[in-house]
Amino acid sequence: DKGYVSYLWQGSIITLESQSLSVFWGGLPHQVVDTSDDAECYWVYIPLPWVVQWQLPGALTTEVLNGKLLNLTRDDAVAAGLGSIKEWMQTLERTEQTQEIRTIVLLELEAHMRRLALAKLSEPAKNTAKDHKKLSASLSRLEEMVQMMAREYKNQVSLDGIAESAGLHSNYACGLFSQACGISPHTYLNRLRIIHAQRLLATTDMKIVDIAMDAGFASLSRFYAIFMEECHCTPTAYRKRFIPPKK
Repeated sequence: DKGYVSYLWQGSIITLESQSLSVFWGGLPHQVVDTSDDAECYWVYIPLPWVVQWQLPGALTTEVLNGKLLNLTRDDAVAAGLGSIKEWMQTLERTEQTQEIRTIVLLELEAHMRRLALAKLSEPAKNTAKDHKKLSASLSRLEEMVQMMAREYKNQVSLDGIAESAGLHSNYACGLFSQACGISPHTYLNRLRIIHAQRLLATTDMKIVDIAMDAGFASLSRFYAIFMEECHCTPTAYRKRFIPPKK
């Protein structure tokens, strides 16, 4: 609503300006790396199965599942009939939370996403960490490691290889990455693979073993172990979430 916020997203720094509206798949690894002192932001989390089952018009769902972060300026949001998220959330906070209100909120969310799917969405400009004045020099190294993992996660990737892509020693690279992102490079890499598998489970009828191999896992057992750890369910149970309920 005010100020700006910068994300490390898909190996690049993306700055979202004041009064803009953005949509992305929160399951993809991302990290807030900078904000203005007056930043005021609002996040709305919608379960992915809902979005898929809504069958939104246009290509919004496909683009989001393929890793795009899409943005809408305030003027374009108004033109599309999208109200202020801030005002909407403030109204909800003042309203007694009954089952009927929850039903209304779900319907409003779906209507909001349908309007968003028809709006003039675009990808915001990407800035390299080296060009971003307020970000530390070490972030450019982090950016290089993230870019390498985003390119190579379907292959066998080692910590030494990740560190080498940024010109760093593996111990220093691991510490830098963990401090900035709150997780290790290994965990980040596995999450990229899990997200790839989730997309295929939700949108294709591929065999689970083929999905595991396509996502970069060396074995089916390893895929199941990591999937259970990250998603707290089996791949089969996850896939069933995207099957529309019978009417």
